[in-house]
Amino acid sequence: ERLLPLPVRRFEACVQTVGHVDRECMVAFDGNVYSVPLNPGNPRRNVVVKAFVHRVVISYQEQDVAEHPRCYGKAQQILNPLHYLDLLEQRPRAFEHAKPVRRWRDHWPRVYERYLAKLRERLDETAAVQRFVQVLRLHDEFPAGAIECAVQRALDVECFNADGVRHLLLVQADPAPEPVPLDLSQRPELYQMPVLAPNLARYNQLLAQEA
Repeated sequence: ERLLPLPVRRFEACVQTVGHVDRECMVAFDGNVYSVPLNPGNPRRNVVVKAFVHRVVISYQEQDVAEHPRCYGKAQQILNPLHYLDLLEQRPRAFEHAKPVRRWRDHWPRVYERYLAKLRERLDETAAVQRFVQVLRLHDEFPAGAIECAVQRALDVECFNADGVRHLLLVQADPAPEPVPLDLSQRPELYQMPVLAPNLARYNQLLAQEA
């Protein structure tokens, strides 16, 4: 009972320092630079860098805005491509040359390339890249493996927009239950009820009225 109470916040076993976001949305720490998300309202700002043994966390106004594996080398750029997608959507012509995308592209699923190629067949270059970037932004919300499956499914059904891919992701996460046959064992007379096929010609009558 004579001991002091534990602190309200859990002790973080890390080195903390103040960093500065440069014009390329990167923060220098221990001889390397780490990316942070673009902040159009205040792109150059001071942040808190918390260096743990295996990771580096960057915070702004007490909110974590970026986390990276800690690099113990020197003069390295540790980039998260998701941090640059907002900017690339605004400047799609920079997509092919952006270093974070080129690094990511070496490792992302091959189905992404096929999906981007199909977009380019249907749209001009600017619109195709913008739509593809919108699909890539789904990595902020869904696991990478799920997105790969959804993009493949989107190719199969020729769905070429981010909202459609999102829908496929949601269906994957929560598929509709298998329909259960209606049990009529207690009402056998219903088996004899005729089920008439709908007369689809009536829809043509509606079209004629609108004309």
